[in-house]
Amino acid sequence: MSLKDIDQRHPARADKTIEELQQKIEALEAELEATKKITDQLHGFRVVATHTSNSVLIVDTDGIAQWINPSFERLSGLTFNEIVGKTTGDFLVGPDTELETIKNIWEQMKARQSFTYEVTHYNSQDQPYQIITNGEPILCENGELLGYAMIETDITLLKVMEEALASAHKSAEEKERAKANLLANLSHEFRTPLNGILGLGHLLLDTPLNDEQTDYTKTIIESGDILRNLIENLLSMATTKVDHETDHTKVDLRKSLTAKFCQHEEANQNKDLKFDLNIASDVPAEILIPWGAVQKTLHYLCENAVKFTQAGCITMTVDMESASSVRFAISDTGVGIHPDILPYIFDEYYQGDESHTRQHGGIGLGLPLARKLANSIGSDIIVESTLGQGSTFSFCAPIQPEPVN
Repeated sequence: MSLKDIDQRHPARADKTIEELQQKIEALEAELEATKKITDQLHGFRVVATHTSNSVLIVDTDGIAQWINPSFERLSGLTFNEIVGKTTGDFLVGPDTELETIKNIWEQMKARQSFTYEVTHYNSQDQPYQIITNGEPILCENGELLGYAMIETDITLLKVMEEALASAHKSAEEKERAKANLLANLSHEFRTPLNGILGLGHLLLDTPLNDEQTDYTKTIIESGDILRNLIENLLSMATTKVDHETDHTKVDLRKSLTAKFCQHEEANQNKDLKFDLNIASDVPAEILIPWGAVQKTLHYLCENAVKFTQAGCITMTVDMESASSVRFAISDTGVGIHPDILPYIFDEYYQGDESHTRQHGGIGLGLPLARKLANSIGSDIIVESTLGQGSTFSFCAPIQPEPVN
């Protein structure tokens, strides 16, 4: 029976049959159009992927390989004919492959989600290599999952470099520990005999001596003090860690600074120097401050000021830089610093003018040590100087509020 017969005998049924056929034809045409779009998209993707340096693997919804680019072939040593119809577990997994990561990748694929993982693959020679794989789902316009495109970046060399860096870091830490132990031993070996010499020198001064013997003994003590300071500075510069100096400690600034300043004044009675301590009224009587770093920084700055000031005044000024920071400044009326030398005064062992080296002594470590300590508490040293008139060195130290009981 022909359509014409159906049309003549059953016109309503014929119209419905024709309508259904037209709908099927339209559905097939839409499906063919969608398939053509997907084919065009895949073709465009393959053209791009063919020329990329990253390896690209396309799998279907079951994880079976459908296409690879030349970079994947070079990296894995496998051709498409060797992997077609196989899952990645058949040709990329080896003893060191992270199975938990592979499991996570499969779960992401089932959930139709993008993913990025680091994983160890094996090439055709059973040699491992590390990659970062980025997986993106391939979807139809209607949302149907067709497969996954996996773009892989070889990070084997990066991993080797990371391991080498970690090994070098570990070696450096071991050397640092050995260095710390050596410095601790050196410190003990230097200080023990030196303290013995200085101690006996002071005891000798308490015995009956003539004027000549007294001068000799004082020279021994003065020379020993200079040597002790040099050793302290060298050991301090060699020590890279100053963490223990940065702990906040509750101190009475006026009392502590007065005592420290008096020590410098007593040690330099042979010079025509005046020592002034000015603490602003808004500075709290007791504050929490990284006192270890602060007092050592002030010590080095005071020594530097005394060293280059034969007569005049050494002034320490303390004021509040902000509610959470206190400012310390050491000013002198010494020789000052030439502008050409100023940029280099914090360089280790830098001496500036050689005539000053011979006249004032030292090995150029006081200011570098002061800056090192200031940096350890998040500060820096600011210098203002006028040649022939003197210099001012200042830095700020953080303070902490009193804890509430």
